[in-house]
Amino acid sequence: IGRSVGKVAVGIYAAKSYLNQQSDMELKNLNWIDWDQSSGTTIFSTWLNKNVDNPRIVCKLSHSWMFCDAINAGLGVAIVPCLTGDAEKNWQRVQLISDIAPDIWILSHKDLRTTARVRAFRDFIGDAIHLKKVSLEVKLPTWCQHTAPGSVILSCITGA
Repeated sequence: IGRSVGKVAVGIYAAKSYLNQQSDMELKNLNWIDWDQSSGTTIFSTWLNKNVDNPRIVCKLSHSWMFCDAINAGLGVAIVPCLTGDAEKNWQRVQLISDIAPDIWILSHKDLRTTARVRAFRDFIGDAIHLKKVSLEVKLPTWCQHTAPGSVILSCITGA
């Protein structure tokens, strides 16, 4: 059982050291870090191929932690959620991409949907996210887990 409570902004990010070495910041002239199609995450790749003429893709990766390592190594630019990119002090946002905005979902198991503490938590988190929608472009709290470029899921889990 779940509901969408907002969206997460997405942008193009790179290590500051990589950007300092670039004389031409036109997107088609930058090195790109892209998603491997086998990962099932195509929303960012689709945007890249539609909006950048013949992107110079230097590597294709299948996990978000690999993107962090590749960006930190200065391999190029990548499309990542702003909640990830803005949290990295050695990264710089090159461009905000307003036409990609993954949903934030609050989920709970159907057997727990009427449990008072789960319902209270779900309502509390939903209200907190609703009140902080402006800040979602910058970052979410550390307990939010980014699962894939297409979604951010907050899962309500309780003990026995």
